[in-house]
Amino acid sequence: MSIDMRPGKVIAKKYVLGDEINCGSFARVFQIKKINEKEFTKVLKMGKSNELNEKYQTEVSILKCCRGQKSFPQITDEISINNFKCIVMTHSGESVADLLERKPTQKFSNSNILRMTTSLFRALDTLHRIGFVHRDIHKGNMMLKLSNGLLVFTLIDFGNSALAKSTLKYHSKSIAININVNFGKTEDYAPIDDFINSMYCLTKCAGIQLFNVRFEAMIQAKEKFHRDPCAVYDSSRKWMGLIMLKLLEIKKGQLKDQKSVRKILDTAIPHCLPTSPIKFKIMEDEVYIE
Repeated sequence: MSIDMRPGKVIAKKYVLGDEINCGSFARVFQIKKINEKEFTKVLKMGKSNELNEKYQTEVSILKCCRGQKSFPQITDEISINNFKCIVMTHSGESVADLLERKPTQKFSNSNILRMTTSLFRALDTLHRIGFVHRDIHKGNMMLKLSNGLLVFTLIDFGNSALAKSTLKYHSKSIAININVNFGKTEDYAPIDDFINSMYCLTKCAGIQLFNVRFEAMIQAKEKFHRDPCAVYDSSRKWMGLIMLKLLEIKKGQLKDQKSVRKILDTAIPHCLPTSPIKFKIMEDEVYIE
C-alpha cells in the first residue's frame, strides 16, 4: 500500500512533513514539525509494514525507558498514518557515517576517536543498565548534532535490540564487519558484545581497515585479530588495542568489570580529556570533524 508522504503534507492534524532523510529495511524516517513551528526539530519514524511488529515495540519500549537520559533520542509522540505506526522523536543530527564521508581522509583524529568512544560507551552503559543490548552498532546509528556550539552524541535505532538476557535470535545472512566473532555461534549475545562491536566500528572511523576479506572469511579474520588486537594499531592508537584486549578478557570471564577499560580511556592520550568536546570546524554551513 502506497502512502502519500510528500513534504508539506499535514498528518495527524498537527504535524507537517519535511524531507525523507533515511530509508532502511524496517522503517522510513522523515523530518517533521508541528504546524505552528518554524523549524524541523523532530523526526518521524514510520514502519514499512502496517503490522505491529516486534521491532517497533522494542524501539518504543527502549525510548520510553530512556526519557530524560543523555545520548538518546527523546520520544515525544506516537501516531498512526493509515494504520502504519509511527514514532515522533527529537532530531539527532547527522550520522557519523555521513560526517566521515565528508572528510577526504575518511578518518577522524585520534583525540576525537577517544571522545566518541567515551560517549558511545556511556550510552551503552545506560542502555545495559535498563536491561537491553543494542546489537547493531555502526556508523549510521551514531549521531552528532550541533547544539550551543558543541557536538552532542546520540545513539539511535533500537529495532534490532533485545533484552540483555533474551534468547531472541538476530537473523542475518552474513557476519557483518560490526558483529562480534562469537555472534552466530552457541554463545548468547551479551552486553559486552556491544562494546566489542563498538571497537570494530570506531577502529574503522580511525582509518584502520581491520577486515579486508569476504564475508565467508570474516570469522577467521576476527579470530586472528582477537589473538593480538594491539598488533594493528600504531603507538598513538595503542589505547584502542588495549581496550579491545580488556573487553575480550571480560568476555572470557578473566575480568569481572570495566574498571580497567575506564582507566585506559582516562590515560589514553596525554593532555586530552576523554569527556572533552569533539573538535570540529564549520565550512559552508557544514560540520567537519577534525
